[in-house]
Amino acid sequence: MGSGMVFGIRVIAKFIIIPRQLLFLGFGAILATFGVITKEHEVMQFTSTVAIMLVLFQTGLGEESVRAFFISVIKNIRVAIVSAIGPWVGAFVAVNYFLELSMQEAVIAGAVFTATALPFTLGLLRSKGLIKTPAAKSAIAASTTDDILASLLGTFTAIFLATSSGSDGMNIWDAGIKMAQVLAFFVLIYVLSIIIDPHSSTKKAWIDLFRFTRHFYDRGITTPFIILMMSALVYLGEAFFHVHYAIGALLVGLLFKGDQFYSGENDPQVAVPDKNAPTFDNFEVSLSLFTRNIEPFFYIFLGLHLDFSAISLIALKDGFVIFVCVATLQFASAYLSGRWIGLGKSDGILLGMAMLPRDVLAFVVLSMNASHIPASSALFPSCIIAIALLDILTAMGIQLYSTEPIVEKEEEAPSDIADPIVEGGK
Repeated sequence: MGSGMVFGIRVIAKFIIIPRQLLFLGFGAILATFGVITKEHEVMQFTSTVAIMLVLFQTGLGEESVRAFFISVIKNIRVAIVSAIGPWVGAFVAVNYFLELSMQEAVIAGAVFTATALPFTLGLLRSKGLIKTPAAKSAIAASTTDDILASLLGTFTAIFLATSSGSDGMNIWDAGIKMAQVLAFFVLIYVLSIIIDPHSSTKKAWIDLFRFTRHFYDRGITTPFIILMMSALVYLGEAFFHVHYAIGALLVGLLFKGDQFYSGENDPQVAVPDKNAPTFDNFEVSLSLFTRNIEPFFYIFLGLHLDFSAISLIALKDGFVIFVCVATLQFASAYLSGRWIGLGKSDGILLGMAMLPRDVLAFVVLSMNASHIPASSALFPSCIIAIALLDILTAMGIQLYSTEPIVEKEEEAPSDIADPIVEGGK
């Protein structure tokens, strides 16, 4: 049944411009509306948990290294902070002032819309030939930074709301300790990255992961070893450092680099390496295939919260109000910050549009704080509706921005040799 759902929606996505993530959300809403599956379905909850862990773990694998990641954060901190403040303020103002909901719900909405949609943005920019523009480079760096800021903000928001409501019996001191523990986990990941990868050709790693993983390669258990490491660190982060499992998976993914893992192909002493051995490269390929097919269930599970029979016109109106406020302030903050760092007007507009969409991490932050949203509140479906509208607006905006892909032409070097055909008149 699951395979049929994924296959059918992906076929439909080939013929319409709506992002397939939104189609999966809509399909989940249809299932909930007709009572086929509800959001309390245990299998869907478990599958969704596994899916989001693997998606963010693979996202972390896509980064060059932990150190490069944090350097990128520092270099683009100005654009990232300004671009994060805009949507936070927009969501807060929309929920607290225009919709007149509680301060608690406004703070949650602000945290949700701080997260950006880097994969979504990358796909749109690449499809239009805009990936090498200055605006695209700023958008990628700022989106990456905002995702880390959003993960921290989402975690801190959940901690403070639990403290203020007394649901966990915490006081301000306890909340401060939990926040310090969250930051400590980020520091732990950075320290571990230095231990296994000193980021210098003149220094040796304290733990030679290359030699260590050879034992697992020789026994054909490299893949189970990687999964065990990921699971252990994610569990450690959630159980002892209060870091959400999805954020933990993202950070653990940053630790892994392909050249740190032993494989016969990168060992000169092995004449004929086993190409079918479970090397890190093979693991990444297998993980990509598996993740691509399990990721839709996360969106379907979120769609189960959008039971159309239970969604009132108020939820639709609220979602539209949040969308307008967030889109306006997100575009303005990204555009102005882009001009601040020296981008031209055209690139500033492109940066503003590229920072609009939201995807997985926004849903993660929303789920992290869902327990603090009153049962009678329409904020949860309203946020999802606003996210859907933001993604649609981005796709339409970038489509209209450039109707033809930009192709960089290489300048031909001048030649001192005369053309014999021209010179000879032949």
